[in-house]
Amino acid sequence: MLTDMQLESYFESINLPQKGRDFVRRVRGSDPSRSVTEGNLENVSSIIYSEKMGHTIQSESSTGEYPAIYEYEFEPHVLEYWEQLPSVKVTGYNKSGRKTSWKLRADFLLLTKCGVIVDEIKSDNYINKKISEGHPAWSVDDQDIAHYLPAEEYFLQLGIEYRIRKISSFNKKLLFNRRLLMSSRQEDPPSPKIINKVKSALTKNFSMTMKELVESLKLTDVTPLIQMIDKGEVFCELDKEFLSDYENFHLALTKEMSMQARSLRMQDRMGTNLIGIEVGGLPSLAHAESTLEKLDRIEKGENSRSVRRWIKQIEAGKKEGLSPFESLLPRYANSGRREERFSDEEIEAFQEAVDHYYANKRRSNVTSAYIRYRRFMQENHPALDFMCESTFRRRLRKLDPKKIAYKRGGKRMMHANSTTSALETRSLKYRVPFQRAHIDHTKVKCFLVWGTDGRTDFCGKPWLTLLIDEATDMILGYHFSFASPSRMADACVLRDCVRRYEKLPEEVIADHGTDFKSAYFRSLLASEKVTLTFRPTSCSKAGSEVERVFNEFLTQWLTQRDGNTANRVAARAVDGAFSAKRMAVFDPEDFLWEFDQFVAHRNNRLRGAKTQTIEMTFNQNSNLYSCVGRKVQYDERFIVATAVESNDYTIERNDIKIDHIRYSHPALKSTRVAKTKVEVRIEPENPYIVYAYIGGKWVSCAATGAVEFMERTSISKRVETLKIRGAGSLRAYAKRHAQDDLAERLDKADARLRKAKEVGWLEVEDLPNTDDSEVSINIFKQLANAEVKRLSTSTWSQP
Repeated sequence: MLTDMQLESYFESINLPQKGRDFVRRVRGSDPSRSVTEGNLENVSSIIYSEKMGHTIQSESSTGEYPAIYEYEFEPHVLEYWEQLPSVKVTGYNKSGRKTSWKLRADFLLLTKCGVIVDEIKSDNYINKKISEGHPAWSVDDQDIAHYLPAEEYFLQLGIEYRIRKISSFNKKLLFNRRLLMSSRQEDPPSPKIINKVKSALTKNFSMTMKELVESLKLTDVTPLIQMIDKGEVFCELDKEFLSDYENFHLALTKEMSMQARSLRMQDRMGTNLIGIEVGGLPSLAHAESTLEKLDRIEKGENSRSVRRWIKQIEAGKKEGLSPFESLLPRYANSGRREERFSDEEIEAFQEAVDHYYANKRRSNVTSAYIRYRRFMQENHPALDFMCESTFRRRLRKLDPKKIAYKRGGKRMMHANSTTSALETRSLKYRVPFQRAHIDHTKVKCFLVWGTDGRTDFCGKPWLTLLIDEATDMILGYHFSFASPSRMADACVLRDCVRRYEKLPEEVIADHGTDFKSAYFRSLLASEKVTLTFRPTSCSKAGSEVERVFNEFLTQWLTQRDGNTANRVAARAVDGAFSAKRMAVFDPEDFLWEFDQFVAHRNNRLRGAKTQTIEMTFNQNSNLYSCVGRKVQYDERFIVATAVESNDYTIERNDIKIDHIRYSHPALKSTRVAKTKVEVRIEPENPYIVYAYIGGKWVSCAATGAVEFMERTSISKRVETLKIRGAGSLRAYAKRHAQDDLAERLDKADARLRKAKEVGWLEVEDLPNTDDSEVSINIFKQLANAEVKRLSTSTWSQP
């Protein structure tokens, strides 16, 4: 990022007009004009940490702004780039041809070595639509470059170039390779010895794959080779091959040799690109057999009316350049009525009825909607014909399923009914571990015994938080808690990942949960230079990587354990004695052990068509691409940074009281901070520790039990934390149960007291008027003073 002096020198070097300089200063001195991570229905938005800018940059789309940001970050000729520019007023002609003015908000401002550029990212469909409509503000030149004329004219006055960039102009392979090249920059550069060995091997062999170089030079990973590519010491086809495919990625000493080597490889490559093939006109097997039978009857010289008709078809087809076989193929696709049978008024009435009786929150079925439609037509449009039910259903299927689903069930139903996108337009899946991971929560469908009072078991369903590697489906970290999804669960799962691998993923994908969108989670990932990406709202399909693991744990493991609630339908068909809550037998320690067993099973079995287990693939690729991931040391800095921010607490009695636990530290006894509020962070993995900000530093405040807690095993620590942190609702339930038990016992005591008074054993009213604390009731003393009456007796005699 340029300093003020460097900026002025830059303005002079490119001779930027004063208006342009003012605009650049306005952009640099203001925040982004809008937040692109809010309310996205279909876009995948991101918050990317920029090494070049020293702060985070927003991306609105994974296929547009996302690759553009990594391009600006990678290219050395881009000195600075800023996103979501302030709005400017442009003048031009609208769709109707009338001259008017409107506000424009561009995506990026670039300060390059050649000048200042404003970039606007647009989808190909949007541009093609404007061009096909003949919009006077849009045009396309001979090189297929789109131009937005009002914006170009405005920024031309400022001495700034304005560009429209199509999403299709970004190369997906180049994006993936640039990310790997930038990841290699955090490692130490390769030694001159390795560089000389690589160049010597390429001199002898013209072109070699990275695998061949690794094996011949006995390298442990490919990081030195990637660094040499980044420095321009060896060359490859970054826009045509994947660096992550080290078995097939070729290197050469010059750019020309790399291109020639690829052309030779393409000659030997079998097959063609089969993605996106669409072939029409091929007959089905039944139609082909029927046509061959017709040709056979013609060749045998059969003389019939059908044969004579077929011969005429062959002669007619010959004039159109068709073979006899093609001439006799059935043409059912050309049959049927082509013109619209219903009038515009009837179609409009049908659409109105659909909006009123089907596409609404009541979610009526099709039959009910058709009944209402038929009555609607009879009462409101008696002169028009209404459709039969089969036509009504067929017309309904032709409507946009996403729009109908959104009106019936909102965003979640809309995404569930959306069609699969074309493979060539999707974002590609990452292939290297720790490039991207997915995080999410789910409530485990199984009851655990949290505690017991000897008569009643207090049970609850825990929440599971997972961090899943996208490339290999490896579980990088997990956490269980009885509390709802929170920042504590996020902190614990990130800590678990760092403890296991001493690194974090370069990118984390999450949903729009409040904990993921919190300032704490955003700032934590930004401080570790991790990109945070939000999938579309209410779209579980976008998080299929982690949702798949949840489903595997449910169907393959939990359904075999007591106390599970996996089958909600069967839960209503069983007696209360067989309910899942009464069948709960797991305590947290056993459950955590079983989950570890499930993870071990999942990581060491073959899945689908793959020939390696998850663990084997993860370990192999992690070692080969050791530069990928954000290296993090599990030290005191990281521990305090991941501690969860809490409210400010008042120091009382030389300690801090949080959730009925008192935490103390010698610094809290200072008279300077007594009766004052201090900033506190909650330690998520130790219920006996919190951190207080005192005297310009964070200190750990301990409670009774902290020393004993540190001596326990890892799983015992996790179990105790699970029972204390986040178990407030279960503890409150147990407290209410104890209070009810106390009230019941007091009621019994009161009843016994009333009974004693009724029989005259106890006369509280006759006691002397003394202090309540000095009252001593002696039942036997009162009995000694009581009047004794002789009881009459009788005997049974034998008749």
